[in-house]
Amino acid sequence: MLTAGQRGDSPQFATVIDGIRVARLSGGRPRTRPDRVLADKAYTSKANRIYLRRRGIKATIPSKADQDANRRTKGVEGRSATDPSSFMLNAERTLAAQSRGRQSRRCDAGAPLQ
Repeated sequence: MLTAGQRGDSPQFATVIDGIRVARLSGGRPRTRPDRVLADKAYTSKANRIYLRRRGIKATIPSKADQDANRRTKGVEGRSATDPSSFMLNAERTLAAQSRGRQSRRCDAGAPLQ
């Protein structure tokens, strides 16, 4: 595969993986799905990982530091920790947990409290 020098390598990832043909020792049709792909940080995109997962190929690709930092700033469900909807969701969950706790409080012996 030949591309322009200033073009990124990652867009060609699927094409390169599709072109893999490994001959079998016992003859027959060549293998087209490797057991594992090792790649550098240039190939860490979500699209590449989804492509590999869909084909059942394990990936060993280090993630970029800025992507790790961004993921850490996200909340539990992918929203920013400062997103107003996150605060509302947190408040709703807290109230629901508190109300469930009052309704189903039990003593150590397992008998309901009165």
